[in-house]
Amino acid sequence: MNKIKKYLSNNRGTNILSYIIIVAVTVTIALEIIPYFNSTIESRSEKIISVFNSTDTVTSVD
Repeated sequence: MNKIKKYLSNNRGTNILSYIIIVAVTVTIALEIIPYFNSTIESRSEKIISVFNSTDTVTSVD
């Protein structure tokens, strides 16, 4: 058991468990934010496509 505690803790007082918790919280926040950015990107691309399709473009010269 002491070997496990020694492995999980270092001399500075921090331990691997605290690093794992920080990574888990960061990943959770990222998973919450990513769908927001995806919907924002899709909305922006739809607006750009709509503006592009609504402009009068010359397709042929008479």
